[in-house]
Amino acid sequence: MGHKHRVHFEYDYMGRRVRKVTYPWDVGTEDWMEAPDSDIRFVYDGWNLVQEIDGLVEVESGVTDVAREYTWGLDLSGQSGNPSPAGIHGAGGIGGLLGTHWTGNTTSTSDDKAYIYFYDANGNVGQMIDVVSGSSGYGTAAAKYEYYPFGGLLAIDGVAAEANPFRFSTKYRDNETRCYYYGRRYLRSKHAKWLNRDPLAEHGGVNLYAFVLNNAPNLIDLFGQQSTQPSRFRPKRLHCCMFNESAIIDEGEANNLEHGLLNEQKGIVFTCRCGWLDVAHMRQAIDKESRINKSYNYSCGEML
Repeated sequence: MGHKHRVHFEYDYMGRRVRKVTYPWDVGTEDWMEAPDSDIRFVYDGWNLVQEIDGLVEVESGVTDVAREYTWGLDLSGQSGNPSPAGIHGAGGIGGLLGTHWTGNTTSTSDDKAYIYFYDANGNVGQMIDVVSGSSGYGTAAAKYEYYPFGGLLAIDGVAAEANPFRFSTKYRDNETRCYYYGRRYLRSKHAKWLNRDPLAEHGGVNLYAFVLNNAPNLIDLFGQQSTQPSRFRPKRLHCCMFNESAIIDEGEANNLEHGLLNEQKGIVFTCRCGWLDVAHMRQAIDKESRINKSYNYSCGEML
């Protein structure tokens, strides 16, 4: 694409970007052209992008307006032990994009392209492998990426590397603006900061434009709202010492459990055949300073 483009975005009621229209610069008139050269519509499952629809294509015999399709699996939350449907969206899709299918805007499969994604530990796309059987690039890396700490490209290689939008933190990168779309904000990786202010204002820190507290190697951001550690998606387990039963509590329950310990709020978090465990009795059995695991007098559980 040319060096000068005007980009127009539209959003739905959830704040998801559902349309991107680009207008080129007319050198002759020195003004923006009225007709767009690109009009992409976005279709989501939650916050995960599942389709890109070309708004400039007229559907007819042999032609489709579906330009690309994306398949998602368990993201960092699901890979850490939450195999439920919530494990597809719990980490904002980071590390969960399995593959993509590019149609070429035709109903024929002869010009289709299909790729699968490979990641590093923080959910950044490292490679994209061609999986179209019989193609000249079958089984080879169609894209390779290496990143600076805040998402800037240290190295990029491959025939599909520029065309693939999902890269750092499994987020969509706009080639026109060179920014990553996080859902709530846009990240300018070259400058290691957000383009707009923190929606939480000073509650998210005094620097309203800082990305993951300037600690990108160890923290991630799901939707441009709050930094967190990838390890926090590992589920916690409660174990019944009498009947050798155990239960895994998910991210939301784990957060409630932590708040219960700190704020002394009551709430049932685990049941088993020999009783029940609530936060009030857990507080009596656990040293809140050292978090030492102990058996409970009232019930039978211990936190592992």
